Amino acid sequence: MSAHGVDPVILLLVLALLGLSAGGVYQQRFCAGVDFRAMSAMQNAIALIPAAALAILTPFSLHDGAKAAIAVGGMVLLNATLAVSLYLRAINTHGAAAVAMLFAVIPAVAAVLSWLMLGQRPDAGVAVGLVAGGFACWLNTRASGRRRAAQGDSIKLRRPLTSVGGAA
Repeated sequence: MSAHGVDPVILLLVLALLGLSAGGVYQQRFCAGVDFRAMSAMQNAIALIPAAALAILTPFSLHDGAKAAIAVGGMVLLNATLAVSLYLRAINTHGAAAVAMLFAVIPAVAAVLSWLMLGQRPDAGVAVGLVAGGFACWLNTRASGRRRAAQGDSIKLRRPLTSVGGAA
């Protein structure tokens, strides 16, 4: 915690989550026909500008160049290229609301993996997060089921009426 009671990292994480969510909705609404590879390349090129500025302004020390190159290469290939491309493709395929449920699942998976791999036992905060994430997924599933049912009813209503002989 900072001296003011709220850690700045939390504020930056909330800002990043809002930006990612708003970007997903924007993409679904205005960029549905754009190829996800082109969209991913454009986003990575634009994100390079503030990332380079922060890298230049942030002091650092390098102890093992080979490990640093592997870590940065892995982050660029796996996160910036593969993960963003999959995220954009999923939005084009399933819609922003369905893909947003990943944000409810990721912390739960991270908590379980940290328990299995690092031996960090889940605490009460993790349990509350798991319950809240499960509730969010349940709400989304119910809402999308109702939308599908309503769309199915509207499709049935829009079918043309035919006469006995088959002519409309």
